[in-house]
Amino acid sequence: RIFAMTIDGYGPYQIASKLKEEKILIPSAYLAQHGEGVNKNKTFKDVYGWGSSTICNLLEKREYLGHKKIAFINGSLFSLVSDQRQEAFENSMRDAGLEIYPELMGHGYYIPETAQYYVSNFIAAGATAILCGSDAIAKGVISECQLHGFNVPNDISVVGFDDVKFAAALTPPLTTVRQECNDLGRCAYIILNSLIHHIPISRTQLRPRLIERESTARVSTAHAAEE
Repeated sequence: RIFAMTIDGYGPYQIASKLKEEKILIPSAYLAQHGEGVNKNKTFKDVYGWGSSTICNLLEKREYLGHKKIAFINGSLFSLVSDQRQEAFENSMRDAGLEIYPELMGHGYYIPETAQYYVSNFIAAGATAILCGSDAIAKGVISECQLHGFNVPNDISVVGFDDVKFAAALTPPLTTVRQECNDLGRCAYIILNSLIHHIPISRTQLRPRLIERESTARVSTAHAAEE
């Protein structure tokens, strides 16, 4: 039945709503995001931990990197995950006492080409670090910086999200936020097995981990003076 609805063009939320209306209960779990699952059981990453750990690494404290003007290229508009990451970014900036610049924020698809619409404007507006919603976007950001004659990380620091296989192989190797996919898989199994055996479950929240590589560095003396 679910396969047939998928072929007919129904999305996950539509399928869940339809089955719920018909009182058809199927053990299910959403990974990596909130959502209305068939039984509303969720496993998701700590998006606020993602924001705070990443922003903290770029902060003005002596032991950190000293950045104050931090740009953000988020994922698609009208996406729950993007909304959560946007909120995490803004809250973390406020908690750090840093100003949020609307001209240093943008949305796009999780592909390298998204970077071409933002990087030159961000640099012109004085950004010294660019936080990206995915490693693919970060890859595009690094390419755009190099295309315009800027060095990563000496001129611009770049941070990705996901820690996919190519992240460590980029030039320079990408500082990013790792999603522990194995942990997500284990949680999915535990949730589904519990639902099948009618065992009550609670919300599971996983905290991602900042992986520091060579695409971030202390803000340059020239930039610090300008700020």
